[in-house]
Formats: sequence, C-alpha cells, structure tokens
Amino acid sequence: MSLTLLAAMLSPLYLKMVLDPKGSNKAFKDLMKSDGMVLCLFFAMVTLSALILASTGFNFAWSWDSLLAWLGLLIFVKAIFFLIPDVMTSCMKKFKMNENTLPMYGFLGLLIMLGLIFVDLKILA
Repeated sequence: MSLTLLAAMLSPLYLKMVLDPKGSNKAFKDLMKSDGMVLCLFFAMVTLSALILASTGFNFAWSWDSLLAWLGLLIFVKAIFFLIPDVMTSCMKKFKMNENTLPMYGFLGLLIMLGLIFVDLKILA
C-alpha cells in the first residue's frame, strides 16, 4: 500500500462530489438512513485501515515515512465514529454539506489527494 494507491482509491469519491453534487448529496442522505450501508462502509474502512497498518508495520514516528501509518489510524478512528448513531448527520449539518458546498469539499479532497501523490513521489522517493 502506498500513498499514491490510497489517493487513487479515494479520488473517485471526490470527483463525484465535484461533478455531480446533487447525486452525491442524495447518496450521502441515503447512506445516513440505512444502517446496513453504514455497517458495510464501516467494514470497508476497517479493511482498508487493516491493509494499510499491516503494510506499514505500525510505524508511528513523526516523519514523512510514517504518514501512511497515521492515515491508516485516522481511517480506523473514522470508521469507529460511523458506528455512533447520527454522527454523519451532525457532521453534515456542522460543515454545512449540501448541494452547493459539495463541489468545494470535493475540490479540497482532490487537492489533498494531489498532495499525497506529491509526498509519495517526490519526498519519499
């Protein structure tokens, strides 16, 4: 697992947010209503976190080399928060995520993905 692979896995979500904000907003609302979908998302995120942490060897130093391990830990913590009832609803209200702001959040996510690719190819190479 590398930072570039992680960016490649997450970039379709951010592209969808930029290109189709109404569909993304509907998908997020449908996800919040279905407990089964939230559980499936939880298992997918825990699997991704386990894959990342298994490939990095639980190296949590304060360096660029261990950035992937920290992201794996962050994904695991985020997955745990998905199991708490109404967390997604409150986060969407807190950050004012609606059809008008989803393209902005998607663009910011794409910039973060480009940053991950830069770190992986230029700094860690």
